[in-house]
Amino acid sequence: MALDATKTAHEIITSGRSTGQTVIDSDGNMKWAMENIYSGEGATQAVTVVSGVAYTIRASSGSVAYSGAATGTLDASAGVARVEITASTTTLTITPTAATEIAVYRSDLGGMQFDKYGSDYLPNTTGAALYSLGVNYETGVGGMQVWEGRTNLNTYFEVTAGEWIDAAGAVLTDQSLSVLGVFRGCKVESDGNVACAARCPDTFEVTSGSEYAVSFLWSDSDTGELRIRVDETGVGTSTATITAAGVFTQTANPKGTVVLSRHIEVLAGLYRTDIVWTPDFTGAASFAAGPNSAVAGESVIFYGAMAQLGSSGGPWIPTFGSTQTRGSDNLSTLLSSFGYNVNEGTVVADFITAGSDGADFPRVWQWSTSVDNTTRVALMAIDTYNSVVVDNSVVQSALEMDAIVPFEPVSVASAFKTDDFSASQDGGAVVTDTSGTLPSSFTQILYGMAFSSGILNGEIRKLAYYPKRLSDATLVEASS
Repeated sequence: MALDATKTAHEIITSGRSTGQTVIDSDGNMKWAMENIYSGEGATQAVTVVSGVAYTIRASSGSVAYSGAATGTLDASAGVARVEITASTTTLTITPTAATEIAVYRSDLGGMQFDKYGSDYLPNTTGAALYSLGVNYETGVGGMQVWEGRTNLNTYFEVTAGEWIDAAGAVLTDQSLSVLGVFRGCKVESDGNVACAARCPDTFEVTSGSEYAVSFLWSDSDTGELRIRVDETGVGTSTATITAAGVFTQTANPKGTVVLSRHIEVLAGLYRTDIVWTPDFTGAASFAAGPNSAVAGESVIFYGAMAQLGSSGGPWIPTFGSTQTRGSDNLSTLLSSFGYNVNEGTVVADFITAGSDGADFPRVWQWSTSVDNTTRVALMAIDTYNSVVVDNSVVQSALEMDAIVPFEPVSVASAFKTDDFSASQDGGAVVTDTSGTLPSSFTQILYGMAFSSGILNGEIRKLAYYPKRLSDATLVEASS
């Protein structure tokens, strides 16, 4: 879009380049968030990679020699350093010398997410909390993920023949390295029983009436479908099917209702399906997935799965033998990092949200003090989108727009100036308010959250700040 070139914008969040995502830390510094396939500080390691694919090697100190798929030495003696290589074979050997926080990232996938525990957006020491899928800028799905803290109740998220259970006679076969360059995947093959599936190896406890998000990553189904099963262990089963095109059908519900939350194509032919299960019992539970075929030999490739307490599927949380908790995202930028006009301004945000927790008043963005939420300028995602201005707990302006549609891309342009507030959603007519003052005591901008609350549970694709009150016509254009 051609916005007024005389109004300089600070493009706070953008997809950056096609091979990664940029985010900003609390000091206003740009950071890369990419998918991590190795992290550690120990002895020589052989990392399996995909020939012809770009990878980034990173360390915080010391040096890291690498050979095999590429040859060289990364010098991090002066602090954090990175090098990008293109793999020429399928094995990359990493040899650290007094190096810390070493990581190897696959560089050609869309941006991942950030986390308050991250060191330069690496996995924290208690688990790979930053590992995520489901972001793809080529398809327009994804962004900087902002989610509440969650725990993966499935203790083995990666599907393998050695760890997962071959339910109803299924034949499980581990595959060679997948198109992701991360998971190998496991072929789940029917022996002629439609119920054939790979079942998670451990049970987890559920509470009757609570909502649980169960997520599946799958591809290459001979039937074009995935058959999903959620169980009260040893008692009964609820089942459903999902097609590659996203057609969802609950086929049986003796152990509670199952509804589709989200279905996306992460990469060509690779699907992520999130369901929400509301069990009608309290006790031990499990889940499974298979090809939905009574024809012997028909199969599906099943990569990973997780179960979380919540009404929408969040970022992937790897587990390796025990449950793992991912901390709530928490990112802000000091206004002193880029300059803030206390008299007027405009924010344009492109994002999606699960839209499932209006009671907590989730934020897309918020100008905030360092104390609390009593003074703020914010875009809120409640039942509708609301551009609000509050000064010392007194509402100065509240512009209500259209209703939230979960996981539908949205663009909102909000302008604020004393006695002159406007907002436009998705190129629609502006909503205005010509009475109210604009507070001037802000110190930071918060992304996808309020001050210590109000998590968006969604993805911010782009956020730009203009230190001017752009015209109503420009707001319509900017949000189109």
